[in-house]
Amino acid sequence: MRQFFKYFWLGIVFILLLALLLAPVFAKRYVNKNGEALSGRKLHIEKLRINYFTSTLKVIDFAMFEKNGQDEFVGFDTLLVNLKPLRLLKHELYLQQFLLANLRGNVIRNDSLFNFSDLMTASSTDTVPENPENDTNETKKPLHLNLHNLEMRNGNFSFVDKPVNNAVHMHSLSFAIPHIYWNAADSSKADLAFQLSEGGTFVSDVNYDVASGDFTGLIQIDGLALNMLLPYARRLCGGDFQRAQDAVQETFLRLCRADRGRIEGHEAAWLFRVCRSRVIDMKRKEKPVQPL
Repeated sequence: MRQFFKYFWLGIVFILLLALLLAPVFAKRYVNKNGEALSGRKLHIEKLRINYFTSTLKVIDFAMFEKNGQDEFVGFDTLLVNLKPLRLLKHELYLQQFLLANLRGNVIRNDSLFNFSDLMTASSTDTVPENPENDTNETKKPLHLNLHNLEMRNGNFSFVDKPVNNAVHMHSLSFAIPHIYWNAADSSKADLAFQLSEGGTFVSDVNYDVASGDFTGLIQIDGLALNMLLPYARRLCGGDFQRAQDAVQETFLRLCRADRGRIEGHEAAWLFRVCRSRVIDMKRKEKPVQPL
């Protein structure tokens, strides 16, 4: 009987180890096969690796496709996440490393819709209604965030605005944040500032009050060249670079004087519409006056 239990527990351990080894393989196959049911889009993962000794997850060559199932919407070469899962027992999310390499994203606007609008609609319809019967008076202990070594390398993004026939491309975007700690029970203040390689600065000041749930945010952009307007204005001006520059400068002046509340949420469309109007006005002024 003792010999039986010995082999029985050895068999259980062997099955558990085999399940752990095969789990990444089956998880990868499941995502690749059922990605559309999970997210509304076709998904593909080339390799999925889990190191149970170091609590490390590694995803290699991930892609989410457009609705046509062929063009890539977002993807990356490598995602590395290193956790300390036992810290969750102390209500702390401890992240030792987060690395995202060669992130790619393609955003397309066509009229009032974007190429991710269907994903937003799907997520809003999947919300579970609240059940007051399951509501208890117990307050959950807030989760502390202890995040280390957050890094993105060589990100590349593109934005295509089809109504105005314009595209903006951003290459080689990288950042590294050594440490973020937040006790979710306390109010928080997050400030961010960086300089743009082609000129200009970006500064944000965000404050969050946990008790009331209110937050205030300020974003300030200074000295940003409106280079994305220049190719569009140049086409309208028949290739005249100087007139295109004048039109873009006048557009920027209009932006400085504009009521931000009226253009919030559709800034790009507003800029291109104003730029087009400026070019039309310039052409009208340059027309010779016909004598009576």
